[in-house]
Amino acid sequence: MNKLVISKNSTMSSREISELTGKNHADVMKAIRNMEPAWEKISQSNFALAEYMDEQGKPRPMYNLTKTECLYVATKFNDEARAKLVLRWEKLETENRIDFSNPDTVLQLVQSWKDEQLKRIEAERMLHNKSEQLALQEKVIIESAPKVEYFEKVLTSIDSLNTTQIAKELGMSAIRLNQILRDRGIQYKINGQWVLTARYQNKGYTKSETAHFSHKDGRTGTQLQTVWTESGRLFVHRVVEPTLQTA
Repeated sequence: MNKLVISKNSTMSSREISELTGKNHADVMKAIRNMEPAWEKISQSNFALAEYMDEQGKPRPMYNLTKTECLYVATKFNDEARAKLVLRWEKLETENRIDFSNPDTVLQLVQSWKDEQLKRIEAERMLHNKSEQLALQEKVIIESAPKVEYFEKVLTSIDSLNTTQIAKELGMSAIRLNQILRDRGIQYKINGQWVLTARYQNKGYTKSETAHFSHKDGRTGTQLQTVWTESGRLFVHRVVEPTLQTA
């Protein structure tokens, strides 16, 4: 009897990519973040962000990439690094093949599928509860001031705030706030300026302002910096505050 064999879906972490290619993990993470906006624009999906514990027991970010995502990122690597990744994926797919002619394997697969479904249902329930919580918070914010004044004077205000001001409201540093927004896939840095990813652009959350500065030798210069509108400020609070409450 012919065996029906199918390969399981696998992922590879950015840490494994770092070890395989001999590249620093921070450099791999930077390359992935830089390529994510283009991937999101075409595939309508983000790379899966996860965490691992470093040697001091502190959580650090990493990515888990599918084969397609991994090979897309590898286009920025040299020929030798790409070859190592291709061979590693071939080995993973060989090791993870499922033999459906084995009854025990089928039973294990069914149980695994059942466990995953239960996890998905629980995750959806938690997401629904969080959505209700955010909706309630929004209702409290809006009802705390007259609606006309809120929308006409606050959300449409031409005034803006920098990240440091909003971070202070949330009880953290601007560096920490920028990291949270980056890890949530909300922003990324280009030419020294934090900018929103494609999903959050054109929503009126931010705008660019020109900052003037002086060099040590007396020359003057300019640099673009991102500032937040009042609606952007509200958006940042909605994203970050639930995290602080559960921390």
